[in-house]
Amino acid sequence: MSEERQPGRTADEQVGNQAADAGKSCVVVAPRLETVPADAAKTPPYLRNLRVCRMLVAAGMLALLGASVSILMCPLQHGAAWLACAGGLVSLAAAALLQQRNAGTIARLRDDHRRAEQIAELNSSVIASFAMAIDAKDQHTHGHTQRVRDIAVMIGEEMGLSRDQIEALKTAAMLHDIGKLAVPDHILSKPGTLTDEEMKKVQTHTLVGAAILESVKFPWPVVPIIRSHHEWLDGSGYPDRLAGDQIPLGARILAVADVYDALLSHRPYRPAMTVQEAVTFMQERSGTQFDPDIVSVCFKVLSSGRAQNRFGFIFNADGSRFPGTDSPGQRAIYQGIAQAHQELLALYEIVQTMGQSLNMEETADLIISKTKRIIDFATCVLYLTRPEDGELLAVAASGPYSELIQGRRLPRGAGVSGSVALGGVPSGIGRSAAEDLSLLLGPAVADCSLTEVLAAPLPGARGAIGVITLYRPSTRPFSDDEARLAGTIARQAAIAINNAHQYELTRQSALTDQLTGLANARYFFMCLEQEVGRARQEQTHASLIAIDLNNLKYINDNFGHQQGDRVLRLLADIFKRHVRETDTVVRYAGDEFFIILPNTGNKEAVETANRIKVAVRATQVEMRPGRVANLGASFGVATFPGDAEDTQGLIAVADRAMYADKRLSQQAAFLTGRRKNETEKEVVSSATTPDR
Repeated sequence: MSEERQPGRTADEQVGNQAADAGKSCVVVAPRLETVPADAAKTPPYLRNLRVCRMLVAAGMLALLGASVSILMCPLQHGAAWLACAGGLVSLAAAALLQQRNAGTIARLRDDHRRAEQIAELNSSVIASFAMAIDAKDQHTHGHTQRVRDIAVMIGEEMGLSRDQIEALKTAAMLHDIGKLAVPDHILSKPGTLTDEEMKKVQTHTLVGAAILESVKFPWPVVPIIRSHHEWLDGSGYPDRLAGDQIPLGARILAVADVYDALLSHRPYRPAMTVQEAVTFMQERSGTQFDPDIVSVCFKVLSSGRAQNRFGFIFNADGSRFPGTDSPGQRAIYQGIAQAHQELLALYEIVQTMGQSLNMEETADLIISKTKRIIDFATCVLYLTRPEDGELLAVAASGPYSELIQGRRLPRGAGVSGSVALGGVPSGIGRSAAEDLSLLLGPAVADCSLTEVLAAPLPGARGAIGVITLYRPSTRPFSDDEARLAGTIARQAAIAINNAHQYELTRQSALTDQLTGLANARYFFMCLEQEVGRARQEQTHASLIAIDLNNLKYINDNFGHQQGDRVLRLLADIFKRHVRETDTVVRYAGDEFFIILPNTGNKEAVETANRIKVAVRATQVEMRPGRVANLGASFGVATFPGDAEDTQGLIAVADRAMYADKRLSQQAAFLTGRRKNETEKEVVSSATTPDR
């Protein structure tokens, strides 16, 4: 503040210049009352003081508005006119500064509003992206949250909900399934009926979702909607068993939108419903599960042209796509999430289901089918290592050329598959499928379109027990990620194959006679029951040959049991050489044997028995140097359905026929000092006439 005017400048100049610069700085000229000119004496003192005060008040206003104010004291020699002019200039400066201040405030408010809108849009985008990421986990619910959001908003707008209510409904719809993060994927994707424990786990997702979002300070009541969207109008829902108006309006709207879209979408436990089926379902539960007023509004707006134009996808829900206006990069991310989830689920299914079957053939088919869910291939071959020579045997195959490949062998270390079996790590990327297929298909490989190959070893305790190999055309080369997945699948498959192999060994041990390698008595009853049942169903025949050796006791007593065992093994080989692959030879007990002949009438069975009897009689066994035993056996034949109507009756008839043959048979000298050829034909006893 300056009490003197600035030298070289008049008071009028200073006032004018300062007033013109209003809003930045300002000089207020106040008169000095000790110098009063003659014409000023006419002005009453109180008026002079009032004018001075007015300028001082204006100066105070300028200071409050942020101006830099200086007060210049000058004599009152200019009189009342000058005071009035100066006061007016100060007032104008104050007004200009006030306007500038208001303009700055408005600009800041606009910036704040714009930033608030940007933050709101960002929050909405984050919520939408998060919801779609959750959505992408399940291949059966792609786009579900967005469709539910649009249906719910459409219902809310038709019901006249406020803007805040619509925003709460929209946000809740996008996040309503967030609690399913706590539910294991294998439960959500289970194709069958859930157990009580699994259902309880699923029902926790509303509470988990509410708990996750409880700490988020939404400007709208989002959490109550998510918590209660599975409540039923009649009070039988979950988690709180609310009823009627106790259920938040947003939750009742969300329940209708959620169920309607779910009905139109495919689920692991049921196919998608048609629109009419979904409408019928909703109407049948209107008043119990759903609010009837909301159901009516839903179908009203769904039937409008506006809804069909805006929400056309609702009428043809497609769970295989990622809806929205996302960029290709975003869609790739969502697809990556979905792929990762599918991989995890498929691997879980491999672990769960591969142990369900201990049959080697079924296990191999299961491995191939589950692999297809994770890695797309044209042809898949499962090779197992042969212990005797290390060659790879194609035990199962699927896809083009599978019929030509299955049963073929790759030499040890040959081709991509052979080298992977020796190396013990997945490989094949950058190599040619012809390395394998030329060895398997021969000249036919020239017309083969399969060029890409990926092989993964099946690890075992002493090296690879096999290889799982995938083949594709050149348009789809395999990736490093697929090689990683193939290795994971192969490790699980190796466990399943090893279990099946051990089971087969145990089963063979339990159902096989250890001395002869033939089926034993336990397997005999299982097989006979099966063949009689098949013959009954197909209205055909099944025959049974009973065999009893005539001189095994004599051999055991005179030459020892080791020689007797040798005779039994020799006879087992004779029996197997004279029957078909579909026939089953059984060592029942001691020196008793049975042969089961499926789809065989009595005449053919008698011919087979006679052929075997002649072969046995023609066999001579050297017991010790110079001592030869001629073998002999008695045979009996019975046929279903003519001789008996069940397995026990069939065994009894064949047994009686065998003992009749034993009594009638002529016993030749069975110990001689020289080798004797006996080729005479003997007639086998049968319970029925041979022309059946």
